[in-house]
This record gives sequence, C-alpha cells and structure tokens, in this order.
Amino acid sequence: MKFATPTIITNRHLLYAGVIGASVIGAALLFLPSPYNLAPFGLLVAGFFVIMTFKYPMFGVYFYMLVYFFKPQELFPSPIPYERIIALLVLAAMVIHIAVNEKKFNIYQMDKAFIAFLAACFLSIPLAGHITLGWEVFFEFFKVFLVYLFMTRIANTPRRFKAIVWLYMLSLAFVAGTAFYNYYSGNFSVRMGIQRAHGMEHGAYTDPNSVANSLVLGIPFLYYMISHYRRTVVRASLAAIFVLCLWTIIITGSRGGMLGALVLAVVLAFNSRHKALASVGAVVALLVVAVIMPQQYKDRFLSITDFTGDSSAAVSAYGRIEGFLLGIQFFTEMPITGAGIGNFPWKNLYHGSGKWLDAHNLPGKLIGELGLLGILTFSFFIYALIRGIRQVRFKYREKNWPDDFYSTVVLAVKVSLIMLFFQGLFGHNLYRFNWYIFAGFVLIVLNIIRQRSESETAQVKEIASTTGQFVPKR
Repeated sequence: MKFATPTIITNRHLLYAGVIGASVIGAALLFLPSPYNLAPFGLLVAGFFVIMTFKYPMFGVYFYMLVYFFKPQELFPSPIPYERIIALLVLAAMVIHIAVNEKKFNIYQMDKAFIAFLAACFLSIPLAGHITLGWEVFFEFFKVFLVYLFMTRIANTPRRFKAIVWLYMLSLAFVAGTAFYNYYSGNFSVRMGIQRAHGMEHGAYTDPNSVANSLVLGIPFLYYMISHYRRTVVRASLAAIFVLCLWTIIITGSRGGMLGALVLAVVLAFNSRHKALASVGAVVALLVVAVIMPQQYKDRFLSITDFTGDSSAAVSAYGRIEGFLLGIQFFTEMPITGAGIGNFPWKNLYHGSGKWLDAHNLPGKLIGELGLLGILTFSFFIYALIRGIRQVRFKYREKNWPDDFYSTVVLAVKVSLIMLFFQGLFGHNLYRFNWYIFAGFVLIVLNIIRQRSESETAQVKEIASTTGQFVPKR
C-alpha cells in the first residue's frame, strides 16, 4: 500500500516567503541615500501597474493616454524613460489580450493607410543625410501609432471610447490652463515685442505657436459637446474650457493661432444647421473678443496684413514660400524617399538656404522629406479618413438615427480636419498627432455603429421570424 508523500513546501509557502523577502529587501533599501531610498515605493507602484495592466488592459491604456495627453514627463523630467516602459507594457498586454480573448486581429482600411504612411517614413531613413535625426523623429511618430493602436483595439467600446474623448478634452483644459497660469504668474516669454504665453518648460508646449494650434484643433470638440450634453454642470464646464482656450490663444500672441480661431468661427457657422443665426453669433463673439483683447495682441494680429519691407509678416510669408520651393528642390534631388523624415532642417542647412529651418508648411514638408512614397501614402491616409467620416454620416442618414455622442465626435473631427489643412499652410504639421488620433476616433465610431446596425438588424429578423413577416435584404 502506497502512502501519499506529504508536501512540505506549497505555493502558499512560496508566496509567503516572497512577500517576507521583498519586505526585508525593501526595508533595507530605505536606509540608502536619497533618491535610492524611494526604490521600494517605485517597485511597489510598478508591480501594481504591471499586474493591473495584464489583468485589465484598459487600465494600462487609460494610464498611457494620461501620460501621452498630459505629458508629465515634460512637466517633471526624469532620467527613467517611463513613457516607453509603459507603452511596451501596454503593447504586451494588448497582444496577450487579443491572442487569448479575441483570437483575431482585424485589419481595416484606416490601419492599412496609417501603416503604409509609417512604412514610407521608415524607408526614408536609410537614405537620409542625418540618419540619427531621422530615427529620433520616427520613434516620436511611432508613439502616435501606438496610441492609435491602443485606442482602436482596446478602447473600442462605447464606455471606453467616451472616456478617451473626455481625456482629450480635459487635456485641452490642462494645456490652456498651464499657459494661462504661467502667463499671469509672470512666467511668459517676450518675443516680437509682445508678451507671449507658453506651456510647460520642456517639450512641445514651450512654443506659443504650438499651444495656440493645439487649442484651435481641440475647440470643435468643446463646441459640439456643449450642444450635445444637456446637464447644466457639464455644459458649463465645457463652456469654461472653451473660453479659457480662446483667451489662451490670444495671449500666446500667435498670429496663426488667432487667424485659425477666426477661420474656425467661419467653418463652425457654415457647418451649423442654422447658418444665419450661427453667423450672427460668431460675429458678435468676435466683436466682443476684439474689444476686450489687449492692444499689444491687436497690433500683433493686424500685422498679418503688413507685407512691406522687412516686417515680420513679410519675412514669415517669404519663409513659407521658400520652404515650399525648397521642398520641391529636395523632391527633385531624391524623388522616391525625399530628404528623409525629420531631415528638412538638416538638408536646408547643408544643401538649401544655409539655415537650420523647417518647411513651415505641410506641402513642402511632405514632398521634401518623404518624396513620392510619402505623397502617395499620406494621400491614401487622408482618403481613408474622409471616407470613414462619410460612411458614418451615410449610416446615420440611412438608419434615420438621431445625433448622439458618436456623430458629434465625427462632426468635430471633420471640422478639425479642415483646420489641420488650414494650419498646414503656415506650419509643418505633417507628424502632428491630431491627424492620426482623429483617424482612430473615426475608426472606433465606425466599428461601434456597425455593431449597432447589426444588432438592430438581428432584432428585426428575430421579431419577423416570430410574427411571420418578410424582411427584405438591404
């Protein structure tokens, strides 16, 4: 007769031993000098994040979107590249989630278009004059692709998607609020003879023009969401962010931003159901802004029309024309791949005007840096994005659905897309995240309404089968 061998060490014993060992090591690390004594707390937080991300992938997506939109790494610089670490963890969690739970990975037209453009950017690097610079810009752009991927594959349910859109709108409040606070606490820059508000001390939002352009692109979401929501508190909060963004655009002193806000008012009025009433409201609002705007910013805005001599407007306009002509020159030299992603300033310095200057316009940037491959793939991406917007609008008309959160988001994307093209006349916004994040928004909406349509069709068929009615195919 055989007797069962008693188990001396069980999994529970190992768990207890691990906890005790980690506690002892953590206690010993507390006696190290600062900042190494904070290592136990960092490991504890990191462990919690890893467990939660792999158990609930959306937790990691929310966290990464917070990092991406609010950029704490620029507000609190750290030698640890935690943004990349978080991105890799979320990517691994997404792969496991798809492999274990969904067991399929659909490729949509929007995906193909984005991947094709990303491939064009990648293929331009080996032939670039400054390969290191090309890699740096490519990896920054690749982070945008990761955000797109995380959103469209994990944040693809109605509740999750709404949270992502709200994170984006709150990030506008953060960008505008940071610049507003800096300005009125005396932390502003003095350029072109005026005081100019800027965001954080490090990163993209140190440039007043970047702050203004980002806010112009976000305002359509605030505008349409104010009319979508019915709760007074929500509408008042969105209206407050809207006003904050408008005023921040003014105090940045960005002529492109102020002109963009003016054009945006025209576009919003044109896209309104009540065009006459909206136009009157836009004119009244612009008159109020013109009255309360400080004189230095009025002078700054009016200088747009001054193209005489060596005025800043004339220099700025000439620089954009020159950037476009240089883009054509770089295209003729390397028509397939262009000068290489991120290499326009380098090419300009050594083979152009002898200055380290970017294109300052979208067409020059596209054809000069990415050549024919970039032109074709970016055009394909724009086609897929516009087609997605039209598909959503067609489905709502076909089904006679009333406007809701999703149709409102797509309408905001449409207006923001127009503004992206307009801003492309004055800035090299080819790799700006808004193009690609908005494409992700449209793809998620397409999938949500496709599921809604299929569900409604299934319900109609079920009712018809029980009543014996005939349901025609559509």
